Amino acid sequence: MDPSTSTTFTTPFAPNVRYAVVDPSKPLPKNINLAFVIIYSLINLLVVGAIVALLIAGHIRQHDQSVANAHVAPTPSQYATATASLGSGLLLNNQSIDQHAKVIVNSVDQSTTSSDPSAVLDAGTHFASVTYTITNTGTKTLSDNLFNDAFVTDSTGTSLSVAFVPTLTNCMVISQLSVAPGKTVNGCVPYEVKNGATIQTVKFMMSFGMGTGDTGIWHVQ
Repeated sequence: MDPSTSTTFTTPFAPNVRYAVVDPSKPLPKNINLAFVIIYSLINLLVVGAIVALLIAGHIRQHDQSVANAHVAPTPSQYATATASLGSGLLLNNQSIDQHAKVIVNSVDQSTTSSDPSAVLDAGTHFASVTYTITNTGTKTLSDNLFNDAFVTDSTGTSLSVAFVPTLTNCMVISQLSVAPGKTVNGCVPYEVKNGATIQTVKFMMSFGMGTGDTGIWHVQ
């Protein structure tokens, strides 16, 4: 376009692109039809407006995606699995429900008994127990049912969940956790193990029955 009859400008979204429109304050050459100039200028303005609108929409989409990504709950693949030996503590978390704990497996009793009449063993099995110290390191009450999250694997490779035994002769049984922030609970979790087998690994999951959260694994020496 003739610079003597037009004005050029740029936009912050495309600083390297210069646009031109007819400047009504500058005189037009006599051989240019006024209607053509007006139509041409309108087309230029529409094109510029469309480009600017697309650029703004792109920035908005990028911003919205960044905000969405910042609030995505952790997926199972984002949770950690840590290992330790008996007597060592692990810091375990479940970010999706804001639950945090330090879990120590103090010891494993490979054989124990229960005086409770409701504690009936299956043929060829015996009771064993795992002693825990669990501290709530979060800001909310730590509430969990250990039947969902405390497991062991025995020497035959069998994974065992908590046995429904209300009492043991060697320690206080814990099954339902309700631990205030900063507080600690001590107790043992019972299992029913085949005769001749022993507990080899202890697994504590911060899943709270939801299938998510960090996992701690203790190897029994």
